[in-house]
Amino acid sequence: MADDFASFTGRERPALELASIVARLWDTTQHYRRVFTRLAGDRRRWITGAEHRLLIEALRDQDLTSALRILELHIRRTRVELAHHPEVVETQAE
Repeated sequence: MADDFASFTGRERPALELASIVARLWDTTQHYRRVFTRLAGDRRRWITGAEHRLLIEALRDQDLTSALRILELHIRRTRVELAHHPEVVETQAE
């Protein structure tokens, strides 16, 4: 039983560290996510929602390759949209 507990806690620790990293990224990107949502409006909201659903589905299927590609696409599209609005990044840096 001790071996089972040790292996369980060994697996649990990286998951907790990953959850901590994700939480920090979520918090630090809140401003950009809010602005992106406002800028994109209805014309792109459905695309963002579809990307989120595709990513969740890939993760549920444990399809790491697809999940990474979907995430890369999502990040790239967000960067392109924000690049059209440099004032978002400039005001955050001040």
